[in-house]
Amino acid sequence: MYVKERHYTSFRSYIHKKDFPVNFSGCITCFCDPPAMNDKSYYEDVLSEDGVWGTFGLHPHNAAWYSDELLEVMKTANSHSKSLAWGEIGLDYTSKTTDETKHVQQRAFVAQLQAAVAMQKPIVIHGRCAHEDTFGLLKQYVPAEHKIHYHCFSASLSFAERLIDFFPNLFIGITGLLTYKNTELETIVQEFPFERILVETDSPYMRPSYQKFHLDRSTPRVTTPGMGLIVAQKIADVKD
Repeated sequence: MYVKERHYTSFRSYIHKKDFPVNFSGCITCFCDPPAMNDKSYYEDVLSEDGVWGTFGLHPHNAAWYSDELLEVMKTANSHSKSLAWGEIGLDYTSKTTDETKHVQQRAFVAQLQAAVAMQKPIVIHGRCAHEDTFGLLKQYVPAEHKIHYHCFSASLSFAERLIDFFPNLFIGITGLLTYKNTELETIVQEFPFERILVETDSPYMRPSYQKFHLDRSTPRVTTPGMGLIVAQKIADVKD
């Protein structure tokens, strides 16, 4: 987000500059690439700010970086007092995925699932075009009672129902994607109880529709954590 917005000072100054909602109290930033996780001084500096928490995990796009040494780095990072979960981790079969790259992703995913369970850390899941494999590995390596956030959910209602039936502490993440024409996602939101939905922004991605919410030119051209209220408003509209 900072890179896209060319912001190089504190998060607190960014909040004031971008006119966040007055009731905004904080955000969770995801450290999911190896350079960030290997730079302890960097992530400790980020997490030293009030209202900023973190998660640490190897994103499936970076699965080729996986090693036993990196797993130990992630364990150390996830021991930080402001680390809330292990993630985002999972499987992504969207671009030029071969049997070999699937195997690489699955190996990194399984190792991290086992580590997260051992540390009793909640898990943030990235599952894209790989839902059945993701579900299968979760069932195999994660206890049913474990806390799971299925990030930026984009699968079917039937798949969502299977997830929450098997994992009673699993929550599906809903982003600004809901503000666009998406009948399947709207159906999921309509059918799901509020307590199984987690509002998220996926900042700086998944920007809410400007047309539907009449956002003016001063609004950032990227998604900010402060736009979570827009997602919540859309969920309320769909539920109404």
